[in-house]
Amino acid sequence: MKARAFGLLFAVALAGCQRPVDLKYQPQAQPARDPLGVGRVIVTDERGPTADTVGAVMATDGRPQYLLTVAPDTASVVQRAFHDALAARGALAADPARARYDLAVRVIELHGLQYVTRQAEVDFVVQLVDRRTGREAYTGRIYAERRADDFLTLRYQLLGSPTALGAVTGETLTDSIDRALDRAGLALAAR
Repeated sequence: MKARAFGLLFAVALAGCQRPVDLKYQPQAQPARDPLGVGRVIVTDERGPTADTVGAVMATDGRPQYLLTVAPDTASVVQRAFHDALAARGALAADPARARYDLAVRVIELHGLQYVTRQAEVDFVVQLVDRRTGREAYTGRIYAERRADDFLTLRYQLLGSPTALGAVTGETLTDSIDRALDRAGLALAAR
């Protein structure tokens, strides 16, 4: 009985430590592009059982004080961000059912960490798949990381800021998507 009560108390305490964040693609000024003709963005999250966790603010003892979560899960958030980035570039097919390509994205890493400084890393494998043949027309791997220069000991008295970490993680996500979609190889493969 004591173990069950302790487990319930731990679950309640952990739920109080979760902080939802809203990771969105923040469009930058983009030059006009030839349309890629992408119909769908298909995302798989290969990070394991942490489908909705995208970061952690660590306490002074090295344990997570706050966990950053997204809803409903990371794959859906990344899918929406890639879709928005393609829309901003005019790279979506006018009729998704008749599109020539699908964009497949594998999430290898998407994580923010705040201990003394804030940092985030994003690692994607992006594949442009020809719908007619089912073959990959292009494959590329994108890795991006970002470190903030704000030391927590002075500004937050070692408490950390889930909001600030979420912002750094969102900027890193946007940067990695821009780098993935602006590669010359992707545009050449689409032609």
